[in-house]
Amino acid sequence: KLLAMLLTDIIKGAKIETEINVDLVRSVIYGGHYWALGWEMPGIFHSHIDKRSRVSFVVDMLDMWNFLEETFENLNEMEKARLTEMSGSWGKHVRFPGFDGNNETEYMSIAQFMISDLSRFSRFQDRKHDLNSHHPTIDTYNRMYRVFEPIRKTLGFGKAISVEQLAEVLNAQKLR
Repeated sequence: KLLAMLLTDIIKGAKIETEINVDLVRSVIYGGHYWALGWEMPGIFHSHIDKRSRVSFVVDMLDMWNFLEETFENLNEMEKARLTEMSGSWGKHVRFPGFDGNNETEYMSIAQFMISDLSRFSRFQDRKHDLNSHHPTIDTYNRMYRVFEPIRKTLGFGKAISVEQLAEVLNAQKLR
């Protein structure tokens, strides 16, 4: 409390412009109305903390889609035709669709933060504001990852996924 009060004195004394209402902070401290900070500044005083399991899931999905997209981009026309034969429309346009903005917002937010703020998964940098799939994806990604994970373990630096493996992962999107 003392440090917060001293900081408000410094801010006011130095006439530093800030988005924080320092008079409100002082009133909150004097009156013991700490709940008011959450009302006035919900972006700062929220109770949300990303679940580590969801962070791990998002990392796994971004990693998987990174491999899938890179593999697809490096296929020649004959291989792309073979992929389409093996996986139909799933093999025509291999691109990470994101997460559902209505029902998977925490996953989408984690992905955006990783891509934008942490500069990870640079492949998706141009899509950082367009990661809303507009449909649920978690179940689909889980099915795909169950197929991808054993393949991923065999991939070293520079080793690509085969067309058959790519088709197998993409086909896991289908409900069985």
